Amino acid sequence: MIEINFNSDWKFHFETESNKKSEYHFRKISLPHDFSIESERSKDSKMKAKGGFFQGGIGIYEKKFIPKPNLEGKEIFLSIDGAYMNSEIYVNDNLVTIHHYGYSNFWVNISSEIMFQKENWIKIIINNDMLPNSNGYSGSGIFRNVFLYISEKLHIINGETFVNTKYLDNTRAVINVSTKVKNEYTDRKAYGMIITEIEGRDKKLISTGKNIILEPDEVFDFEANLTIENPAIWNINVAQLYTLVNKVIINGKVIDKAETRFGIRTIELSRQEGFKLNGRPMKLKGCCIHHDNGPIGACSYRQAEVRKVELLKQLGYNAVRTVHNPPSREFLDACDRYGMLVVEELFDGWQIRRMAHDYHLYFQDEYLKCVSECINRDKNHPSVIMWSVGNELEESTGCSNGETILKTIIQQIRKSDCERPITSASLTEENYYRISDKFLDQLEVAGCLYGEEVWEKENLKYPDRILCQMASYPNKMAEIWSKIGNLTYIIGDFSWTGFDYLGDAGLGRIQRAGEKQDMLADYPYHISNCGDYDICGFVKPQGEYRRVMWGMRQEPYIGVEDPQNYKKYGSPTKWGWEDIENSWSFPGREGKETKVHIYANADEAELILNGKTVERKEVGSKRSYEAEFEVIYESGILECFTYKNGIKSHKSILATCKAAYEVRLIADRVQMNGNGTDIAYIVCEIVDEDGCVIPYADNAVHITVTGEGVLLGSGNAHPCALNHYQSENLNVYKGRALIVVRGMAQGEIRIRVQADKLKSGEYIISLS
Repeated sequence: MIEINFNSDWKFHFETESNKKSEYHFRKISLPHDFSIESERSKDSKMKAKGGFFQGGIGIYEKKFIPKPNLEGKEIFLSIDGAYMNSEIYVNDNLVTIHHYGYSNFWVNISSEIMFQKENWIKIIINNDMLPNSNGYSGSGIFRNVFLYISEKLHIINGETFVNTKYLDNTRAVINVSTKVKNEYTDRKAYGMIITEIEGRDKKLISTGKNIILEPDEVFDFEANLTIENPAIWNINVAQLYTLVNKVIINGKVIDKAETRFGIRTIELSRQEGFKLNGRPMKLKGCCIHHDNGPIGACSYRQAEVRKVELLKQLGYNAVRTVHNPPSREFLDACDRYGMLVVEELFDGWQIRRMAHDYHLYFQDEYLKCVSECINRDKNHPSVIMWSVGNELEESTGCSNGETILKTIIQQIRKSDCERPITSASLTEENYYRISDKFLDQLEVAGCLYGEEVWEKENLKYPDRILCQMASYPNKMAEIWSKIGNLTYIIGDFSWTGFDYLGDAGLGRIQRAGEKQDMLADYPYHISNCGDYDICGFVKPQGEYRRVMWGMRQEPYIGVEDPQNYKKYGSPTKWGWEDIENSWSFPGREGKETKVHIYANADEAELILNGKTVERKEVGSKRSYEAEFEVIYESGILECFTYKNGIKSHKSILATCKAAYEVRLIADRVQMNGNGTDIAYIVCEIVDEDGCVIPYADNAVHITVTGEGVLLGSGNAHPCALNHYQSENLNVYKGRALIVVRGMAQGEIRIRVQADKLKSGEYIISLS
C-alpha cells in the first residue's frame, strides 16, 4: 500500500453568520490546521471556561488534484487522523461519508468517485459551531495529518494486522502475526501469495508465507508464529523497535506491501506483583495529558509530540494517560521511540449528556465503529499498555444500560486485541457507594480518580481487585507515592497534569481575597495552570519538586515567594501549587519579609544569604522533601547547601540579576525538513549582560520570520495573557516566551526578535 502525504495545497474558508451566504473567501493553508487557535478569545465565547474562551465555527477545506494515470483501476483511500468535529467529506460534489467523532482516525474508500485525466475536487466541511461540546479545549478543523493510500484490488486490509509477543525470555521471542487480505475484484478470483517478514536494524531476520486463492470480495485470514533468537527487547529505557513487512505477491511481483512498527515486550498484571513489563514489576509513574500543543493549539506535528515526551521523561515519568480521547499517531510514535507507556482513553463520556452538544448525541449509533477505528490504528504500538473505555462515566453506576454497553465495548476490543488490560476512570469517593460491581467486575483494572480514600475500602471489600489511580492532585504527590510503593494492588498514579493545557481556565490558580471560589475562573483566564510544565514547555516549581522526589534532581531547588504577596490571603486550588519562583530578583522589595522554599532529597538544607547562614533545617522524605525559611529580602546571592550524613552533598545558587541587556534565542535544532511537516521551537529570553534571565521581565517583543518558513505559533504561558497565539507581537512572561516556526521549502529560516532598547536576538535554521 502506497502512502501519500496529502497535507499541502489546501484552501480554507471560515464560515460566519455574516459571510455564509456570500462568496467564499479562501486562503491557502497546509494541514494540520486548527482554526480555533486562530480565533480571538472572548468572555462571550460559547466554549466558555471549559474551552478556554476560544471560538468554534464552521470551516470549509478544499483541494484540487489530478491523479496519476497509473492509479486507475487501483483502490484509493482517504485517511484523516483527526478532525474536530462533525466532518462531511465530499469528492467531486458527492458526499462520501460523515464522521462525527473528533478524535478518532477514519478511512474512506473514494475509488469510485475519482476521475482520471481530469481535475478532482475534495471538500471537507468541519462543523464545530454547536457549543459547548467538549470537556476542555478541543480545537477545530483538520488538526491531524491527512493521507491518500493506494493499493491493488488484491490488498492487505488496513488495521487488520496484529503483532503480539506470545513468549519472551532472554534468548528468544515468539511473535504471533495475524493479518487479512481482501480481493476487491467483483468478477474474478485472485491467486497469489502472502509473505510476512520481520526486519530489525535494516536486515531481514525471519519470514514465512502461504499461497492464497480468493473468490470475488472474499477475505483471507493469515496467521503465523515467528521465532526471533536473542531479541532486542522494548522497555522504558531502551526502546528497540522492529518492522513487520507484509507482502502480497502475484507471479513473483510484489503488488501490495504494508509495514508495521512494533516492539517485543510483554505485560502482566497481578495483585501480588502489580504491573510487570517484560516480567519485571514496576510502578506506573504517570501523568494525564491533553491533546493540545500549547501555542499551536490542537495541531499535531511529529516534533511537537517528541518534545512533549522528552520533557516528561526528564521529570521521571514513565507513563501517560491520554485524557479524554485517543491521541495523534505521531504522539504514540514518539512514545514508542522514547519508551513512554500509554493508557489510551477512548471517550470522555458515553450516552449521558455532559455538554449540551458533545458526542453523547451520536454515541449510541457510532461507538462500536469508533472503538474499532481507535484499536485497529493503535494496537501495534508497544507503548500502549492499557485501554481506558471512558472518563467519569455516569453509566458506571449501572444506569442507562451501562453494564451492557461496557460488555459490547470489551467484546469489540477483543476482536482486535487479545492482550492489553481494559480499565475505566470512574471510581471516586463521591460515587463509591453508587458504582456498579457488575460494571467494575468486567474490567481488569479499576480506575480511581482522586481516590486515595477509597484504596483501603476497595482492598478490604474486594481482595482480588487491581487498582490504578487515574488522576490525582499534584500537591499530594509525596503523600501518594509514600503509600503506593508498598501497595502491590495499586499499579500506579497519574497526576493531573503533566502540562498546562488550553481550557479548564484557571483550574490550578491561586485564589486571592474577594475572588469567587468557583472551580474555573472568568475571562481572561484561558489556561488550566495545573501542570508540571506550562504550555510553552517551561518547567514549573511542582515539576522540580517531582524531579527531587523521584531522584531525577540531586541539587536542591530554591523557590521564593514574591515579598509583595507574602502573608497576603491567597491559596492554590486543589489542582494548584504554592506561588513561588526560582528567583532572587525582586526590585523595589528591599527590606520586606518573604519565605524561601527548599525542595531537596537530603537530610538537611542550609540557607545562606550574602554569605550569612539563615538557618539549617531537616528536609527529605520525612519532611515531604521541603523546608521553609523566613527571610528579609535583600539583593545579592542566595545559596542552599544540602547535607547527607552530616556531609555537604549538593548546592544551588540564585543571584540578583542586573538590568536587561539583550534578547537571547535558543532553538531546539539547527536543521530540519523543509517539506511543510517539520517544526522547530525557539525560546526567547530577556537576559542581562551576564546572560542571566530577567525573571520579572515583561517586555514587548516583535517577531520577524523570513526565508522559507512561517511563524506557526507564539506564546508566553501567562494564564491570563491577551496575546493572539499566532501574533508577531507579544510580551514575555517571567522573562521568556516561545516561538514555533514551520519549514516550507529548502533553504533557511531566519528568526529575529526585537525589544525596545535591547540588543535584538537572531537565529538561523537550515532547511533540507
